[in-house]
Amino acid sequence: MWLPGALGYRDVRSELNIAIVRSFRARGIEIPFPQRDLPVRSGLAPLGSAAGGAGA
Repeated sequence: MWLPGALGYRDVRSELNIAIVRSFRARGIEIPFPQRDLPVRSGLAPLGSAAGGAGA
């Protein structure tokens, strides 16, 4: 999109983004966002599950 000057750039950009979002929603289009999960482990096995643990 070409604008003759910098004035009104933010308004035009906002209106364009809103129109895109509305159009996508009307058509059931979703854009996934990246999600990164980091599992945190203690490094210790639960009792009875380690080799040579209780009951062995």
